[in-house]
Amino acid sequence: MGTARLLTVGEVAGLFAISTREVWRRADSGELPRPLRLGPRTRRWLREEIEAVIERAKRKRDAR
Repeated sequence: MGTARLLTVGEVAGLFAISTREVWRRADSGELPRPLRLGPRTRRWLREEIEAVIERAKRKRDAR
């Protein structure tokens, strides 16, 4: 994995222009990947996994 970039919930929310609560809802529903648990109160998302979600959405849009 090397030097994977980890994103906070606020950074993920900013990429999608949604609230942090909506990030958690989408992660719970499976629309977004679940975050990594790095400590009792620390969660982070792998940037590459979030970028993959964005790429899938672009492919889906372009297929229409």
